[in-house]
Amino acid sequence: MAAGSAPKQGDHVFNAVAIGILQPFETMRSLRSPGVNGQVFVPVYLPQTYGLAQQWAGSPALIASREFTASEGAEEDALREIAKLRARFPALANISASLLRTIHDQNARRFGEASRRFERELLAAVLQALEAAAGGAAMTAGPTASPGIAYQQMLAAAYDPAAALVVITTSMARESIGQQGAFCPVIAAIAETLDRPALWKEPYRGYRAHTLTPTGTLIERIRDALLRMEWLKGPGAGLSTILGAEIARNAKGPRASADCGPMLYLIHQKVQQLRA
Repeated sequence: MAAGSAPKQGDHVFNAVAIGILQPFETMRSLRSPGVNGQVFVPVYLPQTYGLAQQWAGSPALIASREFTASEGAEEDALREIAKLRARFPALANISASLLRTIHDQNARRFGEASRRFERELLAAVLQALEAAAGGAAMTAGPTASPGIAYQQMLAAAYDPAAALVVITTSMARESIGQQGAFCPVIAAIAETLDRPALWKEPYRGYRAHTLTPTGTLIERIRDALLRMEWLKGPGAGLSTILGAEIARNAKGPRASADCGPMLYLIHQKVQQLRA
């Protein structure tokens, strides 16, 4: 692995959840018309919801999760180490550069779709709340928006097991020969669950470090990050209720009709684009 090389696409064990959380608010902030400015609308009409999103995006758990990366050349190094272990661990027999790239691509696509879904659902929830506050005919069609569910789905798609396999394997290779055996079962278990999202946490559940080593610490930190992703799902469940009540409360001011009407149409147009 080339020391000091910058991570490239597919090298992060966890995707950029913080960017995904803030994206719908950045979209609203970017909306402009002669009658409304999104940069003003968001902090005036959605201060609590936007503040919660900033708090979640800036959580230590999400910041720490982005530290787990592989540098240039790490995948080749990992595959060489995996080749040495195939006789002992059949789960590693099919691990190849092609398979890792397939898993990387699947993960990137899954997370990208989940992020776009969250943006679309949160904007749709704001649109529905504005419609309710205006008391006019609804512009939206279909079921009630569910940004809380979409938020949880985005967090569930954040982990990239192929990147985790590379990062942990290359770390193991730098340990002493006597220490390496403790990490092989974890590596094999990750290989077994590469394309099984429901089991992504399983390789880490039973691991207990008997001695303090860099790889043992790495495994425990990735396990802790996965658990924290689960804990972060809870606060997002009430997003629809929070933003709906907030808009209903703040849309009663003297400028509400002048601000909310134009913003309603701008968000409607954006939601239509995201659904296309």
